[in-house]
Order: sequence, then structure tokens, then C-alpha cells
Amino acid sequence: MQPIKKLDTQLANQIAAGEVVERPASVVKELLENSLDSGANRIDIEISSGGSSLIRIRDNGSGIPKEQLQLALSPHATSKISSLDDLDQIASFGFRGEALSSISSVSKFTLSSRTQDAEQGWQAEVEGREQSIKLTPVPVAEGTRIDVRELFFNTPARRRFLRTDKTEYSHIEEVVRKIALANFTVAITLKHNGRTSRRFRAADDLMQQEQRVAAVCGKQFLEHSIRLQLQHEGIELNGWLALPNYHRSQNDGQFFYVNNRPVKDKVLNHAIRQAYQQFIPAGRVPAYVLYLTIDPRQVDVNVHPTKHEVRFHDARLIHDLLVQAIEQALAEGKELVDDQFMPAQKTHQPQQNHHYSGNSLSENSLSESHQAYRSLLQSVHGDENIQPPLMQKSNGWLYLSRINDQYVLLERQQELVLLSVASLLSESLPQLNADISVEPLKLLFPEIIVCEDAADASLASSELAIFGIASQVSESKLTIVHVPTDMNSDMNSDMNSFDIKTVCLELLRCHSKAAIKTQASREASANLIINMLSALVDLSELEQQTITPEKLLDVFNAKP
Repeated sequence: MQPIKKLDTQLANQIAAGEVVERPASVVKELLENSLDSGANRIDIEISSGGSSLIRIRDNGSGIPKEQLQLALSPHATSKISSLDDLDQIASFGFRGEALSSISSVSKFTLSSRTQDAEQGWQAEVEGREQSIKLTPVPVAEGTRIDVRELFFNTPARRRFLRTDKTEYSHIEEVVRKIALANFTVAITLKHNGRTSRRFRAADDLMQQEQRVAAVCGKQFLEHSIRLQLQHEGIELNGWLALPNYHRSQNDGQFFYVNNRPVKDKVLNHAIRQAYQQFIPAGRVPAYVLYLTIDPRQVDVNVHPTKHEVRFHDARLIHDLLVQAIEQALAEGKELVDDQFMPAQKTHQPQQNHHYSGNSLSENSLSESHQAYRSLLQSVHGDENIQPPLMQKSNGWLYLSRINDQYVLLERQQELVLLSVASLLSESLPQLNADISVEPLKLLFPEIIVCEDAADASLASSELAIFGIASQVSESKLTIVHVPTDMNSDMNSDMNSFDIKTVCLELLRCHSKAAIKTQASREASANLIINMLSALVDLSELEQQTITPEKLLDVFNAKP
């Protein structure tokens, strides 16, 4: 074994560069963040050969004094933080003190800067492993200019991993687009090989901001989106949400910022998917530009060197806030796209006829079971109205279909089971029973259900009140504001547990004669029913019966 020894500064910098500098776009991101932290309101970017030969960034920020230029290129040197307390409340983009030293260790690097009170500017120059910094006076405007030439010139293995100039430039352009969407008051110009490809003028009002959003996300997005603005106990959420009639096959139209920092977070992604799931078809994704502003002490951005990942101190609060705020915004936007507000229905091609055998469905027999179930329904309804079973399974239960409003068809232990949804709701959520007294709990954000008219909304409100669910009526809208305490705690046991809005919709479906426009998606209803069945220990009180395919035909033919 070799003896333990301390790595020299240059080698340590190159190791750090492997994390911070993945490709030219990484350099652009780090330098843009430094420009923003300096207070710049104008940034010019010049790129040559996809960033491999030149990355030049000029800004009109505060600049760096001559005596600090050498220190700025040293590892772990930063003006952003100075103590552990600062690390707990990071408000700047940069804070790790790694970017400039890492970039300069794998390129031919020049930094020119002048502060407002300086008579002339100074330039620091360094080339890769040498790390000998040369300081010379230069005529330069107030602010900072950085030239990064021949990136990875001293690490040929890294250079070989670069893609074509076109590909590398596309990544740079994506970084600039993200920065532009988060900094409306900053004018940004991007040039590639001497040609201007992007120019974002400073946006001081909402109209100009929307013009920038359209420039980044496209006019179609802006024309099919609604504005979201929300404040709750020191948390602000605002931005633009695509309406359900505008959905995409890829997630390249999704932009989320926490304190103006572009982030990727599983909690945020799950919340947005959950909010949209009942509005857009399976396999499609929503588009949005959202900004979450929160006390920096409530979010940890020191998770990864790229600073793309964050951790929230109260992830559940953020998740629920997002779900309910987005659902409410989409419900209010329903009037704009009435037809698209209803849950998307899938279409399927007819399949060959088979008889349903009642056998347990394995992965190998899944396709055959789809056909058998379909042929059973075709004998009643014909091809055009038939949908195959969702085949959602948990704890031995296989969800097949909803029958009328009162029953669901399931399979368990090789038998078809007809189950009353009303009895399942009653057994799973005993706090809904009128003879049990529980404290009401105000929802963090009210849930909105749209009815056919004001009379239907009033009827639905009075019927939900029987179950201890308080609501307010405004014209044809029903707003759920309070639920029984235990009901809410059950629903928030984990992200995939019962959903309050789906429970309310199922209660109305089973017990109300009011005409309800808002409907839970098939997937949401199936998930609720399967999760409730899985959570129940005693199934003896449920209203259920095994049924043969022949009897099932009678049920389908029966009028609701």
C-alpha cells in the first residue's frame, strides 16, 4: 500500500473540476451565477465552437478589487458565506468557492475586472496546472469579464467525451434559457460563433415578463396557460401553469425555481404529477414555469456540487401546498377550457373475443385477460364504449372496472368480486360516520369541485356536511374547507395514500343526486379503492359478493 500523503492544490482542483465542470454548459452556468451574485443587470455571453474553444462572459456587476483577484482564483475562496450560520441561510447562487479555481485548472483562463471606485481594471491570467497567476493592468469597463479558452486542453480524456459543437451549444442554450426565466430584470445576450442567437431584454412589468416566457417556452404555452399567485405563511408560489389542453410528450417545458434557483427535486416533481394526473392523458406531461420563494433556512441547497438538488425541512408542507394550489388553479381555469377540464379518456383498438375464466392474472396472461374482460363487456355495450381493465393490483386485489356509481368489479383469489364503494368508504374512514364526533380541520388549501349549477352545488354541500365535511358555495363551485381531523391524518400518511378531493368526489358519486362536472380520473378512483382495501384488516363488514360472468352481465344490463 502506498503511504498516505496530502494532494497538491492543482491535483485537488482538477478532482473538484470533475464534479463542477462536466461540459462547457457547466462553465457557463457557474459564471452566470457569479455575475448574478455580483448584482449585474446586463450579461453578454460569447461562445465559439460549442464552448470548447472559447467561453466569454461580460457583466456590469460590482467587479473584483485588484487585491482580491488572486484570492478569487484560490480553492474554497468566496464572498458569499463566512460561517456555518451563513450556510444555513444561503441566499446567493454560489457559495462553495470552487467554480473559478476548478474552471481555471482545466482551461486557459483570464479574469478582467474593475470596481466602481477603481481608476483602472486589472487582469488575472492562469493556465491549467501552472496555477501561477499573472496580474496586469487593463482598460476595462466596470464589472467583470471572464475568458475561458481551450477547455480541457490539459485533460485530453475529458475533452474526448465532449459531443459535437451543436450538441454542446444546445446545452449552453438550455442553461441560458433557465437563467433568463428566473432573472427578468437582467438583460442577457447570447452569441455563438459571432452570431447572436438569443437576446433577452430586461423585463420590468408583467407584460414584458410574459414576452420573455413566450420567447423561452413558446407562444403556444403562454396562450394555453394561467397565472398562479399564492402566499401562505411566508411561502410564495407564483408562475404559469399550462392548462390541461396543452400537454407534451417530453418534460422540456418544465421549469421550477426555488428562491430563483433552478432545481430538480423528487418531492416537487411528485406533487406536480399528482396535481395534473386527473387532467391529462397517461404518458403525457404538463408544462409549467413556477417559482417557489421560501425562507432560506427552510431549504438546504448544499446537497450536490451542481446545486440542482435541494432538501426541504418540511417536505410534506411543500408537497401539499403544491398539489392543492395547482389543482385549485386548474379548477378555476376550467371555465377557459371546459371540454379539456374533464379527465382524459384513453382509446383502445378492439381485440379478439375470449371468455373470462376467472383465473388469477399473472404477467404472462395479462394480455389475454384484457381480451376476455373486453369481450364480456362487448356483449352489452358494443365496441365504441369499451375500455379494458386498469389492472391495478395491491395486496391480492386486482381492480377491473367501475360498475354504475355504486360498485366496483375486482378479482381476488381467482374469483370476481362485486364491492360496494359506499361500504368501503364507511369502513375505511369511520370518522365520516355521523355518530362519531371528531374535530374539524381546516385544509391548508381548499379543494374546488365544479357542479352543473348553483342548485347542484348547494345540494352537494349539504350532502357532504352529513359526513362532517364543511364547504362553501359560490355559484356553481363547491369549495371544501374543513374535513374531519382523523380523515386528514389518514390521507396524509404518505404521498400515495388517500386523496381528500377523490374521497369527496366518491362520496358524492355514491350518495348525491347533484350533477357534478368535476370527476376523479379512473386511475385516481382505482388507486383510492385499492389503497383502502389494502389498509383494511377486517373485510367482513364490507358489502361484497362473489359473482359469475353470467350474473355480471345482469348487473351491467341493470339500470343505475
